[in-house]
Amino acid sequence: MLRRSIAVLVSLAAAAPAAAERRSAGGSLTMSARGAAELDPATDDRVLASTGAVDLMAMYGKRSAVAVAVGFEVGAEIPGGFAYAMRLMPVGGAIRFGKRGWIGAVGGIGGSGVIDRVPIGLELPITGFLAFDLGEWLRFSSRARVAWIPTSDRRDGGSRSADFVDELDLEAGFAFGKRESKYRSVFSDGTYLGVFVREQLDQRIVGVSLALAISGAGNF
Repeated sequence: MLRRSIAVLVSLAAAAPAAAERRSAGGSLTMSARGAAELDPATDDRVLASTGAVDLMAMYGKRSAVAVAVGFEVGAEIPGGFAYAMRLMPVGGAIRFGKRGWIGAVGGIGGSGVIDRVPIGLELPITGFLAFDLGEWLRFSSRARVAWIPTSDRRDGGSRSADFVDELDLEAGFAFGKRESKYRSVFSDGTYLGVFVREQLDQRIVGVSLALAISGAGNF
C-alpha cells in the first residue's frame, strides 16, 4: 500500500503541467538506524554513537530539476549524551539521467549537537548526492555533506580532510529491492546498507547504516 501511494504521488506531481511539456518528478525516503565509533581517538574515551534518522528528498522539473531535502537524526553518544540534528535544505538542483538516476546538490539551514560533548550550533549545510540503478534489484546511493557552524567557535575547522569546512559527512551504500513500473512511474523499496564517515571537532567517526529505502521517479 505504501509503495502504491508513493507511485501515485510521483505520477500526479509529474502530470500536473501541460501534457506537451515533459517533466520529471522523483524522490526518496530513507529511515535508518546507525551505529558508529571513533577512529584513532586522541584519548581513551573513544566516541561510540547510536542514532536513528529520517531523510526525505524530492525533485521536480524537466530533466534539470529543482531539489529540496529535509533530515532528522536523534540518538545517543558515549561519552556525551543525547544527540540530535535537524536540517532543512530548500535550495538545490538536480539532473536526471537514465530511468531514475539523479545527481545534484541542496543547501539550507539546520542545527545539531550532542549533550556534554558537541556544543549546539546553527548549521549551514550543503549536500551533494548521486543515485542510480544497477539492474532491477540493486540501487547505488551516495552523498557528501559539508557544513559551517558560525555560532560555535569550538566546532570551527573540525574536519580533518577539508580544512575549509567545519564538518564533513560522507556516505555510500546499496539498496536491495525490486524495481517496478506502475502508474507511469518507476519505483522501488528495499533494504539499504551503507557506510559513512563523519568528521567534527577534529575527530573521525566511522559507522554503518541499515535502512528502509524508498525511491521513485517519473518522466512524462
